Amino acid sequence: MRVAVYHRPADFENCCFADVNAVVIDVLRASTTIIAALENGCRQILAVETVEQAFSLAKQFPRDQTLLAGERGGRRVDGFDLGNSPYEFVREQVAGKTIVLTTTNGTRAIARAESAASTRILALTNLNAVTAALLEENKPVAVLCAGREGDFSQEDSVCAGLLVEKLLAARSDIQAGDGVEKARRLAEKHKNNLVGMLQSTPHGRYLTSIGFGLDLEYCARLNGSSLVPITQIGSIVATATTA
Repeated sequence: MRVAVYHRPADFENCCFADVNAVVIDVLRASTTIIAALENGCRQILAVETVEQAFSLAKQFPRDQTLLAGERGGRRVDGFDLGNSPYEFVREQVAGKTIVLTTTNGTRAIARAESAASTRILALTNLNAVTAALLEENKPVAVLCAGREGDFSQEDSVCAGLLVEKLLAARSDIQAGDGVEKARRLAEKHKNNLVGMLQSTPHGRYLTSIGFGLDLEYCARLNGSSLVPITQIGSIVATATTA
């Protein structure tokens, strides 16, 4: 198994990931929110890049069974039912529903992974579960950090580093590719204070400034979920592990 980490969207913009398992990370907050929505019983999540695509796609489903969700600039898009805070995706809101989701960074990264053999969604909240799923399949892994507005985001790279650490600890034959050592260094530096790390990042500080400071504590809940969101025929659904 070979593992590579792509720390910025520009690093994987034109990559083809055929025969590779892609892992998309957007800790703040799309990955964490996707996991929360699936934990609370949503039927599926349809991730799209633009607000226009979201409105158009939602019209193809019964309105009473569909939710529009997402953000621009961290805030809920006008006309949407939900924003991008994991606290919004409670069972009473999302159970049984199709969610059409668009975010500034995360859903764009998911779209860039469409050529992969499979695409899984990773956050701090399901780290063990995704690790177990990747080890079971034993295919090359490309870890794609969604970043922030096209640039590097520390929180995504730290999460990537924690994943890499677990994979390397479990298998002695894993080949470390591009970006792995940087991710490992960041994980080693910050793994004992994940909340503080999130609070110190530019995006963490921005979310706090617009009233989403509690989201950072939620996003730092290490291994609170056993779900592994995976893309299947264009939609994101949940699989479970015993990790």
